[in-house]
Amino acid sequence: MNIKNKPDMVFIAGGLAINDGGKLKPALDAEVRLFKDKKLISMAATDYSGKFKFRNMQKNSGKYELEYVVEGYEPHKFEVILDNENLNLGTVGFK
Repeated sequence: MNIKNKPDMVFIAGGLAINDGGKLKPALDAEVRLFKDKKLISMAATDYSGKFKFRNMQKNSGKYELEYVVEGYEPHKFEVILDNENLNLGTVGFK
């Protein structure tokens, strides 16, 4: 099934990986939290390949904060700005 965004909507996507003896492997079922104005607005879990996606985000909606939570590692928080384009953050590796 191919799920598409609604018109005038964009997505935030990325991936999480764990460094396992010099090799990166997907961070399965890691938690990704999305905040707007310091309020938790959505959560996602990574899939079998360590990827996540927040769909149907309003274009040009400004600043958000993402928090990656991988069991056994310190959480990683950072700010993103959502404009009129889809935002693919790439893969973040945890050591």
